[in-house]
Amino acid sequence: MAAILDAMGPYVMQLIADMATEEVKMLLGISGDIEKLENNMESIKCFLADAERKRITELRVQRWVLKLKNAMYDATDILDLCQIEADKQRESKGSSTIEKAPGCCRALLSCLRNPVFAHKIGSRIKELNQRLDNIYEESHKFNFINLGSHPEQRMSTGEKVTSEFVESAIVGEKIERETRELAQMLTINGHHDIKVVAIVGTGGMGKTTLAQKIFNETTVQEHFKVKIWLSITQHFDEVEHLRTAIEHAGGVHGGVQDKTLLSRRLTNTLSMGRFLLVLDDVWSNVAWSNVLSVPIRNASKNQQGNWVLITTRLEDLALRTGASFYQHHVSPLNEDDAWSLLNKQLPPTPGQVHGTDHLKVVGMKIIRKCGGLPLAIKVMGGLLSTKPRSEGDWEAVLKHHAWSVAGLPKELDNAIYLSYEDLSPQLKQCFLYCSLFPKGTTIWQRNVVPMWISEGFIHPPDRSSSSYDDWLEEIADGYYQELITRNLIEPESALTAYSCTMHDVVRSFAEFMSKEESLVVQDQQDDGGTKISHLRHLRYLHLEDTNICRLPGDIHRMKFLQHIVVYRCPQLDHLPSSITQLLHLRTLSMYGSHDNVLIPKGFGQLKNLRILVGFRVHSDKNGGTGWCSLEEIGPLSQLRDLTLHGLENVSASSSAGMAMISSKEHLDYLVLHWSSTGFMGLRDETNKQQQQRVVEEVIEVLSPPSSIRHLSIMGYFGSRLPNWMMVPATCGFKSLRILRMDKLHYCTQLPDGLCQLPSLETLLITDAPAIKSVGPEFQSPSSLAVGGGIDVTASSVVAFPNLATLILAFLCEWEEWVWEEQGEDVTVDAVAMPALKGLEIGNCKLSCLPPGLASSRRHALRELHLIKMSNLTYIENFPSVVELRVFDCPKLRRISNLSKLHKIEILYCPNVEISQIDLQ
Repeated sequence: MAAILDAMGPYVMQLIADMATEEVKMLLGISGDIEKLENNMESIKCFLADAERKRITELRVQRWVLKLKNAMYDATDILDLCQIEADKQRESKGSSTIEKAPGCCRALLSCLRNPVFAHKIGSRIKELNQRLDNIYEESHKFNFINLGSHPEQRMSTGEKVTSEFVESAIVGEKIERETRELAQMLTINGHHDIKVVAIVGTGGMGKTTLAQKIFNETTVQEHFKVKIWLSITQHFDEVEHLRTAIEHAGGVHGGVQDKTLLSRRLTNTLSMGRFLLVLDDVWSNVAWSNVLSVPIRNASKNQQGNWVLITTRLEDLALRTGASFYQHHVSPLNEDDAWSLLNKQLPPTPGQVHGTDHLKVVGMKIIRKCGGLPLAIKVMGGLLSTKPRSEGDWEAVLKHHAWSVAGLPKELDNAIYLSYEDLSPQLKQCFLYCSLFPKGTTIWQRNVVPMWISEGFIHPPDRSSSSYDDWLEEIADGYYQELITRNLIEPESALTAYSCTMHDVVRSFAEFMSKEESLVVQDQQDDGGTKISHLRHLRYLHLEDTNICRLPGDIHRMKFLQHIVVYRCPQLDHLPSSITQLLHLRTLSMYGSHDNVLIPKGFGQLKNLRILVGFRVHSDKNGGTGWCSLEEIGPLSQLRDLTLHGLENVSASSSAGMAMISSKEHLDYLVLHWSSTGFMGLRDETNKQQQQRVVEEVIEVLSPPSSIRHLSIMGYFGSRLPNWMMVPATCGFKSLRILRMDKLHYCTQLPDGLCQLPSLETLLITDAPAIKSVGPEFQSPSSLAVGGGIDVTASSVVAFPNLATLILAFLCEWEEWVWEEQGEDVTVDAVAMPALKGLEIGNCKLSCLPPGLASSRRHALRELHLIKMSNLTYIENFPSVVELRVFDCPKLRRISNLSKLHKIEILYCPNVEISQIDLQ
C-alpha cells in the first residue's frame, strides 16, 4: 500500500515545471485526484495493523480488508497501464532506455501527453478515489485503534543458518531411545509378509522428525533393499503418488498415466527385495485403500519382512489398513528437553558465560504455554532469537495478547500466531506467500525471492533514491533468512539454506491467514489457446517439466516481465531474439534445460539482470550465426547469481577476460562448469597439453570478485588450480563462505590459499583422483600472508578459522596427509580448523588420520564420518566427537580415545574387535 503512494504522490508537483502550459492544465486536474488518492491511503493505512488483528475473529473486518486489497490491486494496474503507454511513446521516439525516476511518476507524466489515454486513466483514478472514500467511511464502524507503523525487524546475520538443522530439531535421550527401539522392530522380526507401524500424535509433536531419524538410520537403510518416502497431502493425486512411489523405489514409470498399469509397475518394482514404505502425515485411509494397498500386498507375497511406517494424527488409522500393526504415541517434551530445544534456537552470545540461565524462569513459563510441542517451542525460540536477552523483552513475549486470541482453528497453534504478529508487514506477506507452494515441495530461495519481488512485497527503506531497485534481491534474501531464523521455514540441508520446506502446521496457519486471496491449482490443465504476450501485467514466468521447445517470439510485449525461470525443459534449444528487449528482466534461469540452449546476440543489453543461471558458452563455430558469446556477459554489472556452462568451448583467455567476472562487485554466487568428455577422448598428447594450457589460462581470468560468498568449480580439467586460490591472493576473498570443487580429474595438488579464507564455513572437494598427497601447506601456508596491508607470518595466522564442515570424498589415490600436531605453546583457539564441527572423508587410501587433525585440543568436532577407506587401520584421539559413523573400512582394527561418544555405527569393518573400542 505504501508503495503505491510513494510511486504516485510526492513527485507530481515537481514534474509540473517540466511540462508545457496546456499539459500543466491537464496534469493539474489529475494531480488533484492523485493527491486525494494519497490522502485516502494515508488515512486508512494507520488502521491496518489493528484491522489485520481483528480480521481473524470478525467476519465484517475480513470483508473490509478484502475490499481495501482489491482497491490496492486496481491502483497497481493503473500504474502498469501508465507505464505501458509511456513505453509506447518512448519507442515511437526511438528510445530504448529505462526511465530511472522513482516509481512510475515519469511514466505518468509521459502518458498524460496522450489526451485520450489521460481522460481514460483520469476516470479510473476518480472511480478508485470514490471507492476509497467509501472504504474509509466504513472503517469508522470497527473502532480501529491506530497502532502506528510496524518497525522493520532486525534481520538475521545468517550465522544461525549454517548450524546443523537436524541438531536444532532434536534433543534428549527420549527421541534417541524411540529411534533405536522402532528401528530394531523394523529390522529384527522379519517373518511376516507386511506389517504397519503408526506414529501417532498431534500436529507439531515431532512425528515426522522421529520418522526421518528412523528412515535414515544406517541399520534401516542397509536392511531394506527398497525404501520409499511419500508425503501424503489431504487432496492428493493418485496417479502422481503411484509415479512418485515407483521413482523412489528405483523403478521407471515412463510417463504412464493409467492407474492400473502404474499399480502393476509398482508391484514389480517393490518385488525386487524387502521394502520399507513411509507414508508421512496421513489424514485418511484413502491413499492406502484406493492406491497403495493392492500393489503393496501383491509385492509382499514375494518376500518376507516388509514394513509400512505411517505418521498420522488419527488414532485408528493403522487399524483401518487391515494389516498387523503396532501403534507408537509421541508424547510432549519434558521440561528439561523443552528448555534445551528452546536454547538450540538461540545464537550464541559472545562473552556471556551463562548464556540464558538468567532467563530460565520466564523462559519456562513461555515453554509451558507451548504445551511441550517441539514445533511451538522451535517457533518461540526463533522469535526470541530476534529479541534482546533481557527479562523485560521475554516477559513481553509471555504476556502478548496472541496467546489468548480467539478464532483460530483448534489444530493451529497460538505460538505461530504470536510469531506472525511480530513480523513486519512486508515479512508477513512473504511468509504467507510460502504457503502457495504445495505440500511436499521445496521452497528454493532462488525461486521465491523473484516471486516476492514480482508481487511488490519488497521495498527499500529509501524509495526516493535513484537506485530504488538496486537492492531488492538483497532485502528479499534477508527476509528469507529471517523466516529461517524464526523457524517459520526449515532448511533442507545442514550445509546451506538455499532450499527450505514449511511444516504442515505452519502451512495450515499461513493458508488460514491468506484464505481470502490465495488460490493454488495443482491439476495439470492446458487450454492450449492462451497467448503468454496478452498477459500485460505479468512479472514472473515459471515453466517446469514441460515439452516446450521455444518461448514466444513476441515475448517482448510483456513489458513488465522481470523473471523467467525455465526448469527441466529439455526440448528448449534457443531463446527468441526479442528477449533482448525485456529491459526490466532481473532473472533468467534455464536450469536443467537443453545442453545447448542458444542465446541471441544483443544479450548484453539486459543490464538489469541480477540472476543468470544456465548460460552456456558455445564454440567459436557459432560466432557468426547470430548467437551471443561469453563476452556479452561483460556489461551485466548487476549480476548477483551466475552459473556458466560449457567453459571448455572458450578458446582463449582474452574472450573470457571480456566477461569481466572479477569486476562484478555484486556477484554473490558463481558456478564455473566445464565438461571434460571431449578432452578425455583426445589421443594426441600434444593436443591435450595445449587444451590444458588454454583451460588454465581461462580459469585464471575468471577470478571472482571479492564479494563472492558461494563458489563452485566443476569439471575443470587443468592440471593446476588458479593463482587466485593460492597465497596471498586468497586474502582478498573475505566473504567466501562455501567452496565446492568437484570432478578435478587432472589436478595433482590442492591449493595452499584456502586456509586463509577468513569466512569459509563449508569446503567440499570431491572426485579428484590425481591427488596422492596433501602436504602441510594445505592447512599451514608456508609463505607470507598479506591482510589489510600488513605482512603477517603464516605461523601467526589461524588456518581455516571458521571452517565448520569439511568433506573430502573420492580422492581415490590419496594416501598421505602430512599434518603434524602443533606445539604445546599453541592455544586451543589457534589450532588449524578450530571451528570444525563435521568431517567426512571417503573413498581414499589413507591409512590413518594425521595427528594435527586427531588432536586432544580439537574441541569443536562433533561428527566424524569415514567411508570406504580401504587402508585405514585405526581411529583415535577425537575427544569431542559425539557421533562416529564408519562404513566399509576392511583393515580397521582399533578405535580409541573418543570419550564423549554418544552414537557409533560400524558397518562392513570385519577386523574391528570389540575389545579394541576404547571410548575413554
